[in-house]
Amino acid sequence: MNRIFHYTKINTLKDILKTHSIRLNALKNMDDLLEGKSLDELDFSNYYYASSWTRDSKESIPMWYMYTDNMRGVRIEADENFLVVDEDLRDGHVRNCIPDNVWAFKISGGQKNDFLVDVDYSDKKPQFWTGDPRGFISEDCYNIGKVKPLVWDFQKEVRFRLQGISKKHIAKFGDTLFLKYMNAVINSYPNDVEHIDIQFETSRWKNANFMLGPNTTFEELEFVKSIVHKYIEDYEGKIEKSYLQIRFK
Repeated sequence: MNRIFHYTKINTLKDILKTHSIRLNALKNMDDLLEGKSLDELDFSNYYYASSWTRDSKESIPMWYMYTDNMRGVRIEADENFLVVDEDLRDGHVRNCIPDNVWAFKISGGQKNDFLVDVDYSDKKPQFWTGDPRGFISEDCYNIGKVKPLVWDFQKEVRFRLQGISKKHIAKFGDTLFLKYMNAVINSYPNDVEHIDIQFETSRWKNANFMLGPNTTFEELEFVKSIVHKYIEDYEGKIEKSYLQIRFK
């Protein structure tokens, strides 16, 4: 099974374990200000959500600096299939997300609708419309929120993606729930949902590994050990400190 890695703060790990959920944040709140923008000047950053991971098993000094508390954080290593979405068979909305005030859907394009996607790095933005005067949507729309500028390629990112909108702001017109959502997006309806949390079974982290940042203390290492064993029954993975040797000034 392929493994993925996530750099975060220790308190965030505690929240993940306590709530049994992974948070997908709105693209408008991501580091890259171009997230969710299309070539035809549409902005999906208010409706698309992602949780960012990496496939790079080597420790990353930039990732420790960017996503932990002065290198006092944790890197989670888990099987790539630990997080799954429960789709309603009737209308396709995701049922295992919280809060329950959001209509959330997987992102599709042509035959593609993967929940976990590898980020592509390109300075060319994806296109939403085909350019046909009849208003057809391009299959390239699948790449919105999947493509980032080349300067970010050091992250080797893989991400869980969803799209969604607050139930109170979904459009009233459309033959299906998803078309009502799309009509809301195309017409720039407001959306006050800042994040979507996807619930998962912590038993899926039974073989996960947790690496503490190079600046963490012995007490923080022991704290992570205690919460992991508290929330993950019969835990079998490794909990250790970074191997990086860095002089902190």
